[in-house]
Amino acid sequence: MLLEFKIKNYLSIKDELTFSMRAPSKTNHLESIIDHGKDQGYTTGLITGANASGKSALIEGMITALATLRNCTYFQPGMNIPRIVPFKFDEVSLNSNTHFGFIFIADSIKYEYNFELNSHKIVSESLYKYTSAKKSMIFERSNTNDYVFPQHLRSSLNDIKNKNTDNKLFLSTASNWNCQETIIPFKWLINNIEIFHSFIPNPSYIIPEDIKTKKFILGILKAADLNIVDYSVKRQRIIYNDIQSKEIQTFNKEVGTVIYNEKETFVNVITTFHKIKNKDGKESLLPLDLREESAGTQKMFYIALTLNGILKGKTIIVDEIEKELHSHLVEFIIKLFNTQETNPNRSQLIFSTHSRTLINDDLFDHEQINFMEKEEHTGTTTLYKLSDFSIRNNLNIEKGYNVGRFGAVPFIKYPGIF
Repeated sequence: MLLEFKIKNYLSIKDELTFSMRAPSKTNHLESIIDHGKDQGYTTGLITGANASGKSALIEGMITALATLRNCTYFQPGMNIPRIVPFKFDEVSLNSNTHFGFIFIADSIKYEYNFELNSHKIVSESLYKYTSAKKSMIFERSNTNDYVFPQHLRSSLNDIKNKNTDNKLFLSTASNWNCQETIIPFKWLINNIEIFHSFIPNPSYIIPEDIKTKKFILGILKAADLNIVDYSVKRQRIIYNDIQSKEIQTFNKEVGTVIYNEKETFVNVITTFHKIKNKDGKESLLPLDLREESAGTQKMFYIALTLNGILKGKTIIVDEIEKELHSHLVEFIIKLFNTQETNPNRSQLIFSTHSRTLINDDLFDHEQINFMEKEEHTGTTTLYKLSDFSIRNNLNIEKGYNVGRFGAVPFIKYPGIF
């Protein structure tokens, strides 16, 4: 379970922001609570704001933090660390480090992991765990190469630190050298957080065809009222040489979802089946290539496919979740995560949206609704929650947001020619 993500000096985010999924002791949506003693979290969190307010910067920051953790083991000494873009509208920030931090629960233990870096090196890094109310250190790193370890880990970690380089995260290096204290938090961060700009799967994704997967996907499609009663998947194999490569790959975009490797291409051709009745009342199944379905139906199919692998305790982040989806389908997805029966493993869904209809008390506690706003004159992004406001019980939240009571809406200035 993700409890907090911290970010500082990245893209439009100058000052430290904390995005929190923590839940208070009192809630109006008990089923959306993940209970871990004193550390209660939400299954869903909403981020909204005007265009260019910093929503994508927050998500891109998390992508960069996780990508650095996942990929730094392959960095050669002296290689620059990619994707590090500090706040550029301030000279001090431009020449300062970027900071990322996570607080999360993995295997029933709470961890806190932070690191500070620039495009050349890791400047500082720390990992703590909580076995009581007080956190205990697993390691601390400062000035790039100054390390501090607790006494019981000193011998093993001193040996591993000599294998680390300036541009690698020690959490990754220690885990790859089988340090048992770091493996659990490392694996949770690289395997349990997934970020989507689209629910279309990776081209190398092989669609499972087992009965359990099919039952889940068809159940989601039926609940979404899409009238799809079955589907089939065929994988077409195409061999190509270097000369044909570009032409084949262009052609494959017209065939289906493409899977590449060095010598061949596989294409997933998905067929959906609809149950229809003729004028005499006789039923039959009508096959359709998935690409013949509406954009919303296609996306819902891939959402169902994705959810099948995610509703197992993972945390997913989706940018602009409402793209090509009716608002009722978006609410349906949110309720899947918020309901104990459909989300028994307490997976988390964090998403950005421009939809005003989602900002309401029926779906969320005020602590779940996050606003992002960019200060006009400095270009800096701020983040705050609806719960930061004093709101009377009978206030229409959506209406209050629309009229600008909570900020985070565009202020349109019409040109003089109008």
